[in-house]
Amino acid sequence: MPRPSLLEVDSRINLYAIPKEEVVAEAGVLYFDNPIIRVPAHGKSTSRMRCPVSKDISIVSLQSHMHARGVRFAAHLAGEGAAGPAEIYATDTWKEPPVVHFDTPLAIKAGQAIEYRCDYQNAADHDVIHGLTEADEMCQLIGPYYPRDMRLEACQDEHGGPAATWTGSGSATCGQTLACLMTAAPIEEDGGRTAWGCVLDSCPAAAEAVSELMHCRLTEGRGECSDECAQGAVACESCLSGACEEAVDACLSSECN
Repeated sequence: MPRPSLLEVDSRINLYAIPKEEVVAEAGVLYFDNPIIRVPAHGKSTSRMRCPVSKDISIVSLQSHMHARGVRFAAHLAGEGAAGPAEIYATDTWKEPPVVHFDTPLAIKAGQAIEYRCDYQNAADHDVIHGLTEADEMCQLIGPYYPRDMRLEACQDEHGGPAATWTGSGSATCGQTLACLMTAAPIEEDGGRTAWGCVLDSCPAAAEAVSELMHCRLTEGRGECSDECAQGAVACESCLSGACEEAVDACLSSECN
């Protein structure tokens, strides 16, 4: 069999500079990535994530990114000053999704939030989770904006920890989600398959409580349990029960109704 011919690829970008004194504001790129994805075999699912905006920004354009199971993407403004769910982007295609350019940059005020969702349909005989290859799935909202806020770009809080609110689509209470997380494999061992599955199985009404709990656990108790978590699951859980006490109490008090 003859060897396939090699294909040469060439990519170039032209960059144009302006004098420093003419710079009004540094721009950045929003890169919101929701890792909590699980599309069951021959089934449907939805992944939802919300990111708070702590400073006034202006968005120049937006686009989505999903893989082949993606059938619908929508983003809207929420939070303080948002008059109901104001849709800012939507598409029904995963391949070559449209880029929405705002003639006047979209102004988002501090205290508002950007919430987006990805709807999936899976025709394969196996579940599909978050990942970088075409065999996996993604749920991203991307767009240039200004002035730059590096933590906002990654949906992080002022301490560099996660700030996202993840909304599950199941029926588990936050207490049941906590029990699930305590027995789940560490995220670094299975790519979050089991831990993120616990969050996906939580009820939508528990989103805030579940997310706060996840924030504390993902940061190893805001850094208080780093040494213990390096020693293993038992020591880590023992420390987290104290370091995350406030989040745990709020979790156990939350309801699904």
